[in-house]
Amino acid sequence: MNIVEFRKKYPTDTLTLSSGKSFSYRYYKNSQAKTTVVLLTGGIGLSDLFYLHFERFTKDFSVITFSGLLGNLLAVSWRRLLPFIMHIVAQLSRQKSKIFIMN
Repeated sequence: MNIVEFRKKYPTDTLTLSSGKSFSYRYYKNSQAKTTVVLLTGGIGLSDLFYLHFERFTKDFSVITFSGLLGNLLAVSWRRLLPFIMHIVAQLSRQKSKIFIMN
């Protein structure tokens, strides 16, 4: 799989918070999975760089990654923002899920 195929198979989406701020994310829900892997982008903020990891993890897990400023913020202070991450994952998956964060 190349990056173009990846973007078609796993498109990004945007979520707008009640504050009016929005952020981009890429989410794949594996209906058989009980755990969600959160891939944090680090300083560069480009979730596309995880495309090979993302694809591989979808076989066994649900997967989410964030792009841009939110990805950077989460990578730096994800422990403080863990409740937010868990809330987003619960909204998207519509169920409780174990969270595994890769930073």
